[in-house]
Amino acid sequence: MKVHIIGSGIIGLFSAYYLVKEGHEVEIIEQYDGADGCSFQNAGMITPSHFIPLAAPGMVQKALKWMLDDASPFYVKPRLDLSMLNWSWKFMQAANQRKVDEAMPVLRDFLVASRAMYLNLEASQELDFDFEKKGLLLLCKTEHLLEDEIQVAAKAHDLGMKAEVLDRAGVHKLEPEALPDVLGGVFYPDDSHCNPQKLVKNLKTFLFTKGVQFSYNTKVIDASFNGNKIDKLKLEDAKGEQSEIKVEKVVVAAGSWSEGLAELFKLKMPMQAGKGYSFLQEQEANKNIKHPSILCEAKVAVTPFMDNKVRFAGTMELAGINPIIKKKRVKAIAEAGESFYGQVKVGMPKDADIWYGLRPCSPDGLPYIGKAKHLDNLVVASGHAMLGISLAPISGQMVSELILEKNVSQNIGLFDIHRFEK
Repeated sequence: MKVHIIGSGIIGLFSAYYLVKEGHEVEIIEQYDGADGCSFQNAGMITPSHFIPLAAPGMVQKALKWMLDDASPFYVKPRLDLSMLNWSWKFMQAANQRKVDEAMPVLRDFLVASRAMYLNLEASQELDFDFEKKGLLLLCKTEHLLEDEIQVAAKAHDLGMKAEVLDRAGVHKLEPEALPDVLGGVFYPDDSHCNPQKLVKNLKTFLFTKGVQFSYNTKVIDASFNGNKIDKLKLEDAKGEQSEIKVEKVVVAAGSWSEGLAELFKLKMPMQAGKGYSFLQEQEANKNIKHPSILCEAKVAVTPFMDNKVRFAGTMELAGINPIIKKKRVKAIAEAGESFYGQVKVGMPKDADIWYGLRPCSPDGLPYIGKAKHLDNLVVASGHAMLGISLAPISGQMVSELILEKNVSQNIGLFDIHRFEK
C-alpha cells in the first residue's frame, strides 16, 4: 500500500517512520524546500510536564492584557479576520476548568507514552538525536507565579507524575547561574530534551534509506473524490506546472497550513499559526546553563545542548502566516535570559541567527488526530502547538494504526478532527 503524507514536519516524518516500519510505501509532499520548518530550531523539549492545554482558565484574561503589547509572551495581533475571530471564540469556550480537567489525564498519557518511545529510539541507536534526560526546571521570580507552578506540581502528583518544588537554595543547587532574585521553582525530573535539527536531519536520512520519496516545492491545490474516498490529488510545482496523482491513502500533517488543506477535504479544523522565535548561542567555559528551563515570567524556554551551545526560545504570536520577524519580541527573549542568569551573557542575536517557526494551534490547545468520517482513506495529524517534538512519535504511531485500520493503542477521543463541526 502507498501512503501520501502532506507535510514534512516532525509529525509527518514520524508518521512516515512508523508506516515504513510496517512495510508500506510512503511519499511525502511538501510545499516548501524542506530546509526549515517549525520542527527544526525549536527548544527540543520532550515534556510530560506540559499536560495542561494552552486553552486554560486565565489565558483569555492574559491574552487581553497582553494584546496591545507586541513584546508580551502571548501576543494577538488585532485584526478583522473571520478565521481568527472564529478561532478566538472557540478558544474562549474551551478555556474552562471542566475541559482542562478532562484533557489533563489524556495529554499526560499521550506525553508519557511518547517519551517512552523516545527512550526506545535512543536504545535502538537507529537515530542519533542527542537525547538527554536532564529534566526540566521551571524558574520563578515572583511569589504569585511560584504559587501557580506549585499548584500545577500538585496536579502533576495527582496524575502520578514526579514534580519537585524547590526553594531558592534548591534552585541554585541545580542551576548555579540563576540569579539570587529567582525565588524558587519546580523541577520535573522525567522531562527530557533532544537536538531537534539533528532529529529531523537523521529521521529524513533514515527515511531516504528506506525508499521514502520526498516531493519538495510541491503544493496540493485540489482533490477529486470517488464515492467516500479521495481519488486524486492535484499538485502544483514551483514553476506553476500542475499535475494529478492517484492516491490510496492520504495523511494531512501540514502544521499551520492544515486548516486550508482540510477545507479541500470538506473538513473544518480551526487553526492559527502561533509564531515563536529562537536563537542559538555559544556557552562560555565555566559559565554555562546546566538544565533545560522555563523562565516563567517571560515564558522563555532555555535548552543547553551537548555541543556547548544554548538555545533561547519563546513567545506566542498570533498574527497569521507571515515571514515578518519582530525584533522587539526577540529582544524580549534575550533580556529575559539576562534577567534570570548571572554570569551568562545573552546578547541580541544577529539578524541571520534569528529563527522563527509557526506552531499549529487549535482553539482548545489539543491536537487533531483521527480518521475522517466521510472519507475512508484520509487521516489527519496536526495542531500540536508547542508539543510537536514531545508528541511526534506517539502521533506517528497513531497515524500508522489509523491508516492500517488497527485498533488504536491510545485514547484519542478528545483529539477528534470533527469536534469543531458539532
